[in-house]
Amino acid sequence: SIVIDKAGILEDYQESELTAKLDKYSKELNLDLVFLTEPDFNHEDFSYDGTIKGFADAYYEGHGYDSDGVIVMITLDNGRGERYIHFSHFGKCRKLLTDDERERIIDDVYYDLKGGKFYSALDTVVDKLREKLPISLPWYMLPLAILIGFVIAFLIMMIVRGKLKSVKMQKGASNYIRSGSMKVNEARDTFLYSNVTK
Repeated sequence: SIVIDKAGILEDYQESELTAKLDKYSKELNLDLVFLTEPDFNHEDFSYDGTIKGFADAYYEGHGYDSDGVIVMITLDNGRGERYIHFSHFGKCRKLLTDDERERIIDDVYYDLKGGKFYSALDTVVDKLREKLPISLPWYMLPLAILIGFVIAFLIMMIVRGKLKSVKMQKGASNYIRSGSMKVNEARDTFLYSNVTK
């Protein structure tokens, strides 16, 4: 993952900080995150369909980035003298990042872009992408997590069972009666019924 600042809108330290952040998140997400700034679309040496989306797609695919990834492009002139931001996503990111989510991210950075606060805008985009894209875990992590859960549950049950070894079968209830706690003040025998068999 990388920041390519062809429009020269970032200071060197800002570019370095963004690149480090992108690199960290790319490794967590297992995909490529590319930030590209362009002054306009009149100087590239590869062909595209004349749209901003076509330009971004051609740049990403033409520079050997991962099949899963996102390119975020800012141009200072979209052909009408306007600043413009565009997202293109590839591979699994097409499902992970919806059009509505991309639009919300663009809305979140609109005023920063309009005011020329490019570093703030791009830094916000990085954080928003990190929120929207789930961390990619290796295939073996799910079975490993299940196995660890079973082991922990087994250990807990063994500890509980060990604490119950002091309990033994009792023939009567005398052991449960506290000595001297029961006093019989009155007792009598009452005849209830008879049963005669001939």
